[in-house]
Amino acid sequence: MIVIRKELCPQNHPCPTLPLCLVGAISQQGFNAPTVDNEKCICCCKCVNNHV
Repeated sequence: MIVIRKELCPQNHPCPTLPLCLVGAISQQGFNAPTVDNEKCICCCKCVNNHV
């Protein structure tokens, strides 16, 4: 399960991980912190590896 730590997300730009998600599990409303739909997430970790 992928968890977004909102305190580490700047929340002032489009999330760069959105296009990395192969299954569309990451969404973002405006410039708020993104959310992950864990039902869709396949735990490929491309989003995690992008921000390590």
